[in-house]
Amino acid sequence: MRKISLVLLSIGALLALSIYWQGPASADGPLGVPPEGFGKKVAGVSLSWGTLTEFNGDPVDPPVPWSCIATLSADGTGMVWADAAYDSALGFRGPQHVAWKRIGQRQILIKHLVFNYAPGPDPPAGTLVSISRNTGFAEFNPEFTEYGGTWSQETFTPEQMLGEDLEGPGDPNYEGEPIGTMSGEYWGTALEVTP
Repeated sequence: MRKISLVLLSIGALLALSIYWQGPASADGPLGVPPEGFGKKVAGVSLSWGTLTEFNGDPVDPPVPWSCIATLSADGTGMVWADAAYDSALGFRGPQHVAWKRIGQRQILIKHLVFNYAPGPDPPAGTLVSISRNTGFAEFNPEFTEYGGTWSQETFTPEQMLGEDLEGPGDPNYEGEPIGTMSGEYWGTALEVTP
C-alpha cells in the first residue's frame, strides 16, 4: 500500500512540475496561427503609403511614391488594399485581395493578388493583361497602431496564372518565370475610432 501511495505521489508531483514548467498558455498562440488575441490587435483599417525602389532588377531613382487604404481581417483570411483604379504603368487594376500569416511577435507575412487591365486602345480597354502577386513583410509597433515593412511583386501573364484558355484551374502559387518584378518599402497607420 505504501508503494502505491509513493507511486501516486510521484506521478502527482511530476504532473504538477510539468504544468509549472509549461507555464500559462500564451494569449497569442503558436506562430503561424492568427489567434483571436493577436488577430484582434492586427485587424482594422489603415492608411498605407510606400515607395517603389526597384523595377525589373534596376533601381528606381528617385523612388516612386504610392498610397492606399488597407483593411485587414482578424483571422488571416483576408485583407483588401484599395487605391486608385488607374495605374499609369499597368492601366486599370482591381482591388488587391490579401491573405496574411503571423511570423513573429508583432510580424506578419502578407500575400496579395491583383488583376491588371489595359487602359486601351490596344489592347482594348478592360482587357486582362496581367496578374500581379505581391509578398510583403510587416512589423507592428507595440501598440499595433503603426506598421512598416518591405514588399516585392511578381507579375505574370493571365495564361501563366489561369491557364492557356483563361478558364483555369488557376494557380495563385504559380512558380514560373514572371514577366516583371518590382519591390520597395511601405508604412501604415491605423484608423482609430475614439469617443
